[in-house]
Amino acid sequence: MIVLASGAARADDIGCKPLPTFTPARDGVTDLRCFPQRSAARPIGGDHESTSPLSIVLAGVGTAGVGAFIGFGIAGQSQLVNGIAPRSAVGEVRVDFAIANVGLAIGLTALVTSIVLIVTHH
Repeated sequence: MIVLASGAARADDIGCKPLPTFTPARDGVTDLRCFPQRSAARPIGGDHESTSPLSIVLAGVGTAGVGAFIGFGIAGQSQLVNGIAPRSAVGEVRVDFAIANVGLAIGLTALVTSIVLIVTHH
């Protein structure tokens, strides 16, 4: 319900569709009951634009890259800390760390690109 002073506005001016009658109130104030107007151009839920499939794919690639970084990094670190890797296997540990670093680089790049695509998508 909207209460207006006498002559302050009309129902159309404030975006309301008035009921068939206005109810006069005391002291020159008019009681205006109105329904909110809905624009036919906008859906009730707002503007929902679909997310680009490329951004979804990049988010998946980014998640996999960060997962590879975590997995291979933990595997390499545990071999070094626990003394499991003998001197001859140090090369294998370096490979684990290299895969982890590449996974991190690819993962972060893909995630940042995905976020940029989602934010700038019109």
